[in-house]
Amino acid sequence: QAMAGARLLHRTTRKLGLTAPGQVTLLRCQQLIELADAVPLAADTQIEEPRGMLRIACSQSLAL
Repeated sequence: QAMAGARLLHRTTRKLGLTAPGQVTLLRCQQLIELADAVPLAADTQIEEPRGMLRIACSQSLAL
């Protein structure tokens, strides 16, 4: 609340709720989390080299 410069929560002895600025702040924080989660995916789409695990199956007689 100090950083926002506004009261974000409305507290009573029985309830806890968001104020209007609190609702806006929550929405912005959710957007920031979504953007942060998308960063690794954005970097991965730029890599053109094959990567990952390759599994090859064959008969037991060929493997020996």
